[in-house]
Amino acid sequence: MTHAIRLPLEDLDESPKPYRFALDAAWVGRALADTGIRPSAGAADGELRLTAQLSGRDVLVQGQVHVVVATDCARCLEDAAFPVDVDLATVFVPVDTVPAKRPAAGKGSDAPDAKASGKAAAKTDKSARGAHGDHDDDDLAEDDGGVDTYSGEHVELDGLVRELIVLEEPMQPLCRPDCPGIPIPEGVRPPADFGREGDVVDPRLSPLMKLKRAMAQTEE
Repeated sequence: MTHAIRLPLEDLDESPKPYRFALDAAWVGRALADTGIRPSAGAADGELRLTAQLSGRDVLVQGQVHVVVATDCARCLEDAAFPVDVDLATVFVPVDTVPAKRPAAGKGSDAPDAKASGKAAAKTDKSARGAHGDHDDDDLAEDDGGVDTYSGEHVELDGLVRELIVLEEPMQPLCRPDCPGIPIPEGVRPPADFGREGDVVDPRLSPLMKLKRAMAQTEE
């Protein structure tokens, strides 16, 4: 993916700095090319507004995504536009500070002592880090909600914005609420009186017709 939404680390400090990025048709088409989501015809360019600041080596980012995109209508397959108005809040940490996930203690072995020793070692390791005030890297590796990584001299936001847009796609997108669906071609459309033959009654319904007449007479 070509990165168009980038924050240069050299421009950041501990004070929030505002940024604005255009989410135009070219960006939408490129970033969401393999998702079925595309630019909405006639819609104005979207935008990403955010503030970014440093906290040590971490980068705190907060903002909003505003854009109108389109996908296939669930009934007629024509364009179904939908707005995306979603908040963004995340922390980018240097990729070299995030440890690889370690296998669970005792995995692959049913020995109780192996599992117990693994848990004890993990507990001791966490206690030691807590005593020195270090980050809990295990928690970061196992539960990274709201945390992303960066490398080099820029923070890339294209992937995060793309994910937020994809998550906002409706389960049943419609081009309009009363969409009738795909029209039947006239050449294969049945005649208007299909299934009706005047007053002729299907012989199989005769017993029901007799019952209906009998009930009508009873009511009179």
